[in-house]
Amino acid sequence: MEAAVSISNIKDRVVFGESVIGPISFSVSDDSSTSSPLNVTPASGDQTIISNKDILVTGSGTDRALLISKVKRPGIPVNISITVQGPRGATAITTFAVTSFSGSTIIVDNLDSDFSSVGDWKESAAIDEVQGSSIYAGSGTSVATYTPSELESGNYNVLAWWSGQLLQGKTLARASNVIYEVTHGLSKEIIQIDQGSQSGQWISLGIFDFDGFGGESVTVSAPHSLSSLTVSADAIAFVPEKDF
Repeated sequence: MEAAVSISNIKDRVVFGESVIGPISFSVSDDSSTSSPLNVTPASGDQTIISNKDILVTGSGTDRALLISKVKRPGIPVNISITVQGPRGATAITTFAVTSFSGSTIIVDNLDSDFSSVGDWKESAAIDEVQGSSIYAGSGTSVATYTPSELESGNYNVLAWWSGQLLQGKTLARASNVIYEVTHGLSKEIIQIDQGSQSGQWISLGIFDFDGFGGESVTVSAPHSLSSLTVSADAIAFVPEKDF
């Protein structure tokens, strides 16, 4: 009978201002009685952002670690898979997402002082959240506002993160017509987003020119009563032009 191999799960990683990501520790094992080494191979899901040649696995035996030496485009999640193969060909795979931001990226989360809300918002039971928390509402009168106090003048790629996943693979019923309003300088831009998909990742709302004089913001709301559907408010990232 072919010996089974296993690899531990690795949680998704969001890192800031790190030139090298890691070491990210994990373990591998098999149930064979042979002393042959296990072959561990990492792979990036997007070679234009993280190249396979920039991923290194260190260690031996059951204890291993992964290092990522270069991220070409920050602010975009990349799936990293690690495959372990036993001496008789049995394999096991684990996959996790890495999102790397420069040190100058500004993230405003629903737990931060630069966040405010009005209306009937409640803590979400979702598991795909930034900092382990997000809130939700079901009324168009509920508005969440992200006002980055440290924003300087310049162009920024504005990214939104909303939650929607529950345990055991279940999903929450998020609205398909969620309104994001970006106030930058003297302008306001409205972007309609379908929160029924792509939860638990950074999604670009667009590139905007901010003057950095204060009061600039991003709001999230629903246009009307949603009955059984809900709107998520989790985090907004402001990635400066030099980093994209």
